[in-house]
Amino acid sequence: NSNNNNNNNNGNSGNNKNKKKRVNENNKNKKNGEEKIEKIEKNKNNNKEEVIEEENKEEEDRIKLENKKKQIQKKIKQQHCTYYISSYIFLRLIGVLFMVAFISTWTQIHGLVGENGISPISSYFERLRNGIYSSSHTGFFQYPSIFWFNQNDITIHAVCALGTLSGFLLFLDMIPVISSFLCWALYLSITVGGQSFFSFQWDHLLLETGFLTIFYTPLHFSLKPFNENPREFAIPGAISWLYRLLIFRIHFGKGIQALLGKDKAWRSLVAFSYFFETQPSPTRFSWHLHKLPDWAHQGLVFWVLTIEVGIVFLIIGPKLFRRTAALYLILLQFFYISVSNYGTWHYNVLLLCFLLIDDDFFPKINFFFRRLRLQKQRLLYLNSTKPNNNQPNKYYHKLKRLLKSKQSTIWKRRISILIAVFIILLTTIPLSLVSSNNNITAPDALVDIYRNSYSFKLVNMYGPFEKVEKDRYDLVIEGSLDAQNWHPYHYLYKAGENNLWTAPFFVSPHISRVL
Repeated sequence: NSNNNNNNNNGNSGNNKNKKKRVNENNKNKKNGEEKIEKIEKNKNNNKEEVIEEENKEEEDRIKLENKKKQIQKKIKQQHCTYYISSYIFLRLIGVLFMVAFISTWTQIHGLVGENGISPISSYFERLRNGIYSSSHTGFFQYPSIFWFNQNDITIHAVCALGTLSGFLLFLDMIPVISSFLCWALYLSITVGGQSFFSFQWDHLLLETGFLTIFYTPLHFSLKPFNENPREFAIPGAISWLYRLLIFRIHFGKGIQALLGKDKAWRSLVAFSYFFETQPSPTRFSWHLHKLPDWAHQGLVFWVLTIEVGIVFLIIGPKLFRRTAALYLILLQFFYISVSNYGTWHYNVLLLCFLLIDDDFFPKINFFFRRLRLQKQRLLYLNSTKPNNNQPNKYYHKLKRLLKSKQSTIWKRRISILIAVFIILLTTIPLSLVSSNNNITAPDALVDIYRNSYSFKLVNMYGPFEKVEKDRYDLVIEGSLDAQNWHPYHYLYKAGENNLWTAPFFVSPHISRVL
């Protein structure tokens, strides 16, 4: 019995020990489980904090990028607008305009001032020599023309042919400085030798624009057509402002003279009630506009005067103002082109207004030429870094010229500034005539300079007709070989010449010297 009891006691104690071990193991497992749960929760919290930190960093980076973009946009807005594309197109089209002017002159000059023309150019220069100017050297500065040296028909046709070729070269961007100078000098010779047949405002405006173009063109002597990138062209800022001054003088001077002139037709807004019918060379649209009611004519006059006297001031403002002014001025030129034939006048003004449009208006074209410039720059850089006996090769010099091409040279800047100062001083004379009803109020020394330089047509006076005619009168000119039988001359472009029911013609930009 005692042994049995001892055995029972030993078994109970062993069971108790096993139970304690199990309890301890369970407690350890619980603690481990709790610790694992705590670790998992901590990991979750840490992951959440990391995600939040990453999101905060992304937001901070996004804010920084937005701030950088805003700073870049502000810098871009603060930068001056560029006019590479509009300047390039202007120079190409002004060459086309000179071509048209020379070809138009070529078809008529033989009958006007040729050897057997209405007023032969040889007789005109003989009168100048026998009169005031005894030598061609002194007379040249008062009547600058190549015809002082020869006046035969061969010379006349050679001048027209060379002028046409010069305009074509300017259009192709080949030796632009030389071609633009030849366009201006040859057309000036024709204007002087053509006498009263070439004394119209559109002739003077083309000469004034051509003179400024000489200093506006890029200085290169390439004989390859369209070989230069517009963005490699250093635009002289002084000449750009002279073009804007010319635009202002044309429109503001015309508008002020119309309002302050003796004729009250413009002030009373009734000018267009007669203008479409009585103007020298109307178009077929003039007939339709003439049939509009009076209130429509008054509205058109008010619109024209608002642009010429008010909106034209926007050309000196910021980019948005200049674009607005360009839009209205270009619309005004298209309006006049559709209703009247004034030679190259409105086409010339249209090209001048096109210079007000900056490069941001042509984003795709601007990006294309910018990319071409960068590609050319990279190629030249790669080729210039190749070893060549430790000496700079031809690609190095090309790269150096390319990097400096957008910066105008010192001497060119100085010349453009001198030209700008000289033109601005001369401009005070036409402006004083406008403000004081044709009474010059400028200093005598400045008036003498203007008179001595006027023969070169550097600065001219532009304005409307002195009077808006209310009735249309057409002269009938007759000729006779025997002074007995007279026959009328028939003109090519005269409205209603052969048939009153024939619609008027579109003649411009051709300049019909004799209708």
